[in-house]
Amino acid sequence: MKKTTLITAALFTLVGFNIYFNDNQLRAQPISAGNSFSVMLCEDGTVWTCGDNTFGELGDGTTTHTGSNPPGQVSGLPSDIVAVAAGAIWSFALTSGGELWSWGNNTFGQLGTNTNVTKLSPVQVEGGIVDFVTMAGGNWASMALKNDGTVWVWGGAGSAQCPFTVWSPKQIAGLTNVIDIGIGEDHIIVLKDDGTVWTWGENQYGQCGDSTTTVNNSVTQVPGLSNILDIESGGNHSLALKSDGTVWAWGLNTSGQLGDNTTVNKLIPVQVLGLTNVTSIGAGYSHSLAIKNDSTVWAWGNGASGRLGNGSSSNDSLPGQVLGPAGIGFFTAAVTATGGSGGTYIVRNDGTVWAMGYNGTQGSLGVADGMINTSTVPVQMQLSCNVSLTVSTKELSAHNNALAVYPNPTSGKFTLEINMANKTEAGITILNMLGQQVLAKGNYQLMAGKNEIDIDLSNYPAGLYSLVVSSEQGVLTKKVIIK
Repeated sequence: MKKTTLITAALFTLVGFNIYFNDNQLRAQPISAGNSFSVMLCEDGTVWTCGDNTFGELGDGTTTHTGSNPPGQVSGLPSDIVAVAAGAIWSFALTSGGELWSWGNNTFGQLGTNTNVTKLSPVQVEGGIVDFVTMAGGNWASMALKNDGTVWVWGGAGSAQCPFTVWSPKQIAGLTNVIDIGIGEDHIIVLKDDGTVWTWGENQYGQCGDSTTTVNNSVTQVPGLSNILDIESGGNHSLALKSDGTVWAWGLNTSGQLGDNTTVNKLIPVQVLGLTNVTSIGAGYSHSLAIKNDSTVWAWGNGASGRLGNGSSSNDSLPGQVLGPAGIGFFTAAVTATGGSGGTYIVRNDGTVWAMGYNGTQGSLGVADGMINTSTVPVQMQLSCNVSLTVSTKELSAHNNALAVYPNPTSGKFTLEINMANKTEAGITILNMLGQQVLAKGNYQLMAGKNEIDIDLSNYPAGLYSLVVSSEQGVLTKKVIIK
């Protein structure tokens, strides 16, 4: 249930390249999953989908499942798509200008089209609103974040998370300075620019994190959380990544999705055990995911159909490392990971997508093999393009280990290792969580092969920073955590 977050809608120009910055290593989230389907953004700006299509969530004008076919392209979208997201049974796409497009089930107006008519092909969200930078879909409600830090919701069936049933976006009054959003089955979580976390909605499992199980109809701060860099929402549980690389969780825990070695629900955040040096988090409906700074993937919670990627279908209440393809070794070079109702999807740094869990007759894993019902280890999605790792239109040809940062997390001093295919001149820019430039240096003469550059940010506060190395050969991006 991974969403996309573009921290600032400002376009920065760096050594001749336009780059749209976000909080996740400056990448648009390239994949999102709903109920047995997924939606992918490729590096050429096209959008592809696979899996269940009962309500038109694949956006191909039909209600035919993918089945044993490979993922198909969504037609009718603008050419400047920079991000995608999935609700339970509908999909979104975001343009570079901040306009939203949607398709799929619309029973409660969750497409934002000012009707409740289901759409089998993409349509533009109504209201003439632009400058959206984030979108997310839950069970029956949708939400989006604008570049002014305001939050907008629609759909909702009159639930606590969206107490008014509206068919086009409506602003949540009094909520400002938001930089990230997440939405579960019936609750909402947001991250403010001061590193605090706020929630509202249904709360029977403690998913609002306010120490109660009472429905929360107003935006309330989650106690005990500070210095938060990232948030994620599962179906009825929530995750938060702190600046020290630890992960915290609360809410429903019947499958062990909180990772605290119990199956007891938690009404306030508890630390996920055994995880350090985490740089990215993700969540499925009832399982959780993390990527460490060594690009390995860890999963815990509901293991049905093999979605934890550990070779079994058993639940696990502690994080376990995801195995490599065919169960050989462990998965490496991961860029991002997300989950849906029954599967997990991992993007590698070469732009390939790997999936595990339920495939079924719908073809949810996109493996183009009707013989695979489930997979307990990662299998490669048969996508006819590489997914987008950056919004830039030009990328370096050498993906593998092209840019490394060590140590990371760091106390402030760190080394960049830049591997170039050819000799080139490059510029380096570093931005904070708000997209504000804290360092900019140009005219670095990089040689073919390995280059090392020492950086000192010791005088800057702890938090998440985004690093960009730009040259005529393309753009490399990396996330740096100062502890």
